[in-house]
Amino acid sequence: AEGDGTAATLAFLKKSEAEKLRADIMERAAGRGPSAQRPGAEADLAHSAGSDDGAHAAAETSAAPGQAPYGTRADTAAYGVDPDAAGTPSGPQTSPGSPTSGSPTPDAGMTAAPEPVEGREIVRVPLGRLIGSVVCGWGTIAVLALLLVGVLSLAVGLIVGYFAGDDLASTMGAVSTVIGAISLPALIPAGIGILTVYYSQLSSGFGFTATMTSVGLRIRYGLLETTSQTVPPGRVQALLIQQPIVWRPFKWHRVLVVVAGYGAGEKRSLLLPVGTFEETMRITAEMFPDLAVDHPEEVFAEGLRGTGTEGGFTQGPRSARYFDPLARRRRGYLTTPSTLMFRDGRLNRQLTMVPHERIQSLSLDQGPLQRRAKLADIHVHSPAGPFRARLKNQSLDAVTWLFNAEAEQAAVARRLSNRHHWMTAQELQEFEKSITQSDAEDDPDSPRVPAGEGSVSG
Repeated sequence: AEGDGTAATLAFLKKSEAEKLRADIMERAAGRGPSAQRPGAEADLAHSAGSDDGAHAAAETSAAPGQAPYGTRADTAAYGVDPDAAGTPSGPQTSPGSPTSGSPTPDAGMTAAPEPVEGREIVRVPLGRLIGSVVCGWGTIAVLALLLVGVLSLAVGLIVGYFAGDDLASTMGAVSTVIGAISLPALIPAGIGILTVYYSQLSSGFGFTATMTSVGLRIRYGLLETTSQTVPPGRVQALLIQQPIVWRPFKWHRVLVVVAGYGAGEKRSLLLPVGTFEETMRITAEMFPDLAVDHPEEVFAEGLRGTGTEGGFTQGPRSARYFDPLARRRRGYLTTPSTLMFRDGRLNRQLTMVPHERIQSLSLDQGPLQRRAKLADIHVHSPAGPFRARLKNQSLDAVTWLFNAEAEQAAVARRLSNRHHWMTAQELQEFEKSITQSDAEDDPDSPRVPAGEGSVSG
């Protein structure tokens, strides 16, 4: 309920007590507290996963455009990243669901509070890179553009007024001088606004560290005050990777997530303020399901850098070239057995990733001009967050197929997923076992699973 401002706040605790309380709450929320140790928990999960005979058939469709084939699921290298080389260990090497992950034992009692969970450091943002990313932003470009206009106007006015002798030239010179004189003072409030933005970005990235613990990704940052928060992977609804054009020479990226309960604010949804390509893949692999394709690192790179239909992504049709003259060949989608991916942006590259099981509903929108060109937009609905999963100006036939296929696959994925916490090793084994049984018992002529929620608007 935090997204609407109704979160419960407990203040004036000692730091040690607050850390113990937070660790206890996160353990219970992740399903690893004493309540999760009841006998038969694994059996119930296996029964619920195995009860959907033939449900996996929806995900096993033919490889249509924008759909990736099945690959090998890898626990330790889901994105081509070696977890042992991902970061510097800052404590015991734990993983979600491991016996040493800090979970209390069944006889520990309901009142036992675990110690603050140590984990494995994933990313640490250097101060120099953070300052460089803030300076190389659109705000700086806007201020420089305004400053250039003011200086040029003032210079032109002075030069014309000095050399011109007739009244028209003198008038033009006077007007240019006035424009330049007015433009320069107008930079003062703009400069104050830019400084405010600079401070906000520096504060949200200063001393930024991301550490993977048994209860989720622990993030620490702050300039004048230190903020520590834990993002459980099971609550991540969608993930967005951005690369502004001014960051492209440095190969920097930023990562945002939509987390249930965080609301539309960007500060708490910032998973990585600025990072290299390797760091971006590393933190995405920790927080997002395996893409379940043969070469996930190539798919990931194609989504961030590629254009056209290479790598399995689709692109906008030729009829969309008047709507998207620059981004048409960048805009497209790709579906994998676990994820729906949207690629967009020419100047500001974007890659949006949504797990099938987290899709609440979908919709198609079509304006009057799009109707004439047989184009449409597709929206993936999720909780309130700093961004929306949307793909514009796509072929009507393509997005209609995607709408139907994704609604069906999302319905299947929701039934096979545990919404309260992410998969432990035992749960993953039971999940793969149920999928194998479903594949063996599936009848190709059996009716398909009914489609999930969705709406179409014109």
